[in-house]
Amino acid sequence: SNVNMNLGVQHRFFERRLIISFNAIDPFTAQRYTTYTYGTNFNLESFNSSNTRNFRLSVSYQLNRVVQKSKLSEKDKKAALEKAKKA
Repeated sequence: SNVNMNLGVQHRFFERRLIISFNAIDPFTAQRYTTYTYGTNFNLESFNSSNTRNFRLSVSYQLNRVVQKSKLSEKDKKAALEKAKKA
């Protein structure tokens, strides 16, 4: 059998521009496997251990906010509003 655990936490600061994340993979134990094989003239016992414990801290910051301008002119916006009011 194989059991593992992944945990993660993320928090945003400064109007969501700064993001700090912490992730942990198998934080409590390493993965261990034991295999037993039996035959008429032998017994085989195999052990395997794999250190999968891993921690990650990431920090990202958005330097600028891109404000997308409307592609419609003011005249087109007013016309669309009037059309919506009539509908």
